[in-house]
Amino acid sequence: MYPKPPKAFFPKDGDDTTLRTCHHCGNQLATYRGHLFHEKAENERFFCNDEHLAVYAAAHPEEDLPMNIEK
Repeated sequence: MYPKPPKAFFPKDGDDTTLRTCHHCGNQLATYRGHLFHEKAENERFFCNDEHLAVYAAAHPEEDLPMNIEK
């Protein structure tokens, strides 16, 4: 019914497939598909895309998160 997603969407060996919740929108996504900061710390943050990271970082400058990142 739907076309098969590109191979880049599937996890590769060693990718973290743990489900995490985006701190901006609350959407759940596998870790390898988003941006994780401060892993295993009290202030751990996960974002599902660059736009959500930028909006959250602008609203919370005290957390010192990057505004623009390149994967």
